[in-house]
Amino acid sequence: MAEQTSPVDTRLLSSLTVPDQEFDPRDNAACAASYTPPVYLLLIDAKNHAYRPHLPADPCQLPRAEVKAAIDGLRPTKITTYTFDHKVE
Repeated sequence: MAEQTSPVDTRLLSSLTVPDQEFDPRDNAACAASYTPPVYLLLIDAKNHAYRPHLPADPCQLPRAEVKAAIDGLRPTKITTYTFDHKVE
């Protein structure tokens, strides 16, 4: 697992304000049956208060493309990697 620290930009904040998209069965669309790793995002203010924002979702309940693009566009200033030796069964 990796923890990345990045400054927050306006693109990210704007992407968090868009509404969720609703699934409409009349669109004849289908959600992919593939695994998408969850996105965990914490915003931490100057007083070290953490806030986990709602990530606007697409019709398949995955983060919207705008949100993914904004997160992918962040430039980490610090990366910390954690390893776990505990076997999970």
